[in-house]
Amino acid sequence: MKKNLLTLGLLLLSVTILGGCSSNQASSNQTQTTTKSESLVDSTKVSLKSAISLYQKTYPDSDITSIELDKTVGKPVYEIEGVDDNKEYKLSINAKNKKILRKKTENLDDDEQNGQARKDDKVKLDKLLSLNKITKIAEKKLKNSQAKEFSLEQELGVTYWEVNVKHGSKEKEVKINAITGKILNTEND
Repeated sequence: MKKNLLTLGLLLLSVTILGGCSSNQASSNQTQTTTKSESLVDSTKVSLKSAISLYQKTYPDSDITSIELDKTVGKPVYEIEGVDDNKEYKLSINAKNKKILRKKTENLDDDEQNGQARKDDKVKLDKLLSLNKITKIAEKKLKNSQAKEFSLEQELGVTYWEVNVKHGSKEKEVKINAITGKILNTEND
């Protein structure tokens, strides 16, 4: 009888110790998931300048009309679009290793040909602020947030970054002048 009680006591002690270990493991996992994940810009190994250069080598004699940086299937990808007088070009670049993922060429619509799309949509690439700087501006505007996607566009002669930011459980969009860093607009996404 004493032997059975001793065995039962050791068994209960073992179960208690094992339960405490798994509780610590769960607590450790929870701590890891609540820490801030690596930012999109930090996970990008290919600079914006290098991506632009690769586009220009692939499609010389064309003008860039938009650039996006976001995660596609878990990896950062640049999507660069451009035009010449008659065609539209799209280039997808792996932002970790600079490999071209996809190339696409299409004819422009009649109303966009003969330089019209170039004139209307060409983004200014001179003096662009770095993505790190743009990220800091967006995240400073919305404290405790993280920039998730970037889109460079031009409208009414202004080249700007549209930055999608995760702010708590909400997504917000911050438009930032790509050259001056001035915040143009903030809205819910």
